[in-house]
Amino acid sequence: MRLAIIAIFLSLAVAAIVPARKAFTILPIEPAPRGTFIQSLRDWIVDTGVEVESQNAARKYFESGMNGSSEVLRELNIITCKYQRFSPFLYYLRANEKHQLKDHLGALKDYDLVLGLCPNGFPGNSCHFWKGDIFEFEFGDNEQAELEYTKFINSQAPNARAIFFNRGSVRQKMGKYREAIEDYTHYSKYIGGSLALGERAECYLAIGDKRAARADALKVIASKTAELKKNNYPCDFFERGKMRILIGDVESGKADLEITLKLLRKLEKTNKDADRQDFIRDVELRLGKLKGS
Repeated sequence: MRLAIIAIFLSLAVAAIVPARKAFTILPIEPAPRGTFIQSLRDWIVDTGVEVESQNAARKYFESGMNGSSEVLRELNIITCKYQRFSPFLYYLRANEKHQLKDHLGALKDYDLVLGLCPNGFPGNSCHFWKGDIFEFEFGDNEQAELEYTKFINSQAPNARAIFFNRGSVRQKMGKYREAIEDYTHYSKYIGGSLALGERAECYLAIGDKRAARADALKVIASKTAELKKNNYPCDFFERGKMRILIGDVESGKADLEITLKLLRKLEKTNKDADRQDFIRDVELRLGKLKGS
């Protein structure tokens, strides 16, 4: 779920970058397909006149897949000190690299530096999203995460509407079910798909509106059944399973969760991933509760 939202955030982030044309003569950087998030950020680097060392470090950062690289972090430390006038963008890259390397306190410090230098527009407003992500998933501080997501939504960045889901999620965890329902409704309206409907169904159930919960659950089941005719993705089995259990079809829901667990364990054998391991533990916990009931 977390990865899905981050992917949506990154895919929409292109629109948040508005290059400011300046008369600089600099060396070209390697091309990337037009229209991609990476190309847009590279264009931003060129258009704002960052020199070639900064370009190379930024290129390495994006080509590393944003998975965390000590080598890239060292380069970003050097160029951030050297090119102070471009420090908001470079601090932003360094913060993301620290985030991937699990230096979350260091990342928060750099995000705050960006916000001090560039409180409005990109990259400042995006720092609120990443700070919210750290507070929610790394520190479990849902109240602070809610605050950061709210600041990002209020910034009216082009990709801010995707974060209604994130804020809805932390509000749901905090028991603010009606507020969460509002956020999931906004997300469904602006982004579409069934991603938020399952969470909204659970919120409706929590406040006793069984009819609305069932209506959302049936929409999710229909959507995921259609998706599973094309691809056997674990997340689709998982979402359908949860909704089947919610409407009382426990055996079918349990079967979906068992398939989810089987597919996740198969993927984990070939590629270890911390988020997937958390997903596996979640499914195991849900199956354990069903066996104990």
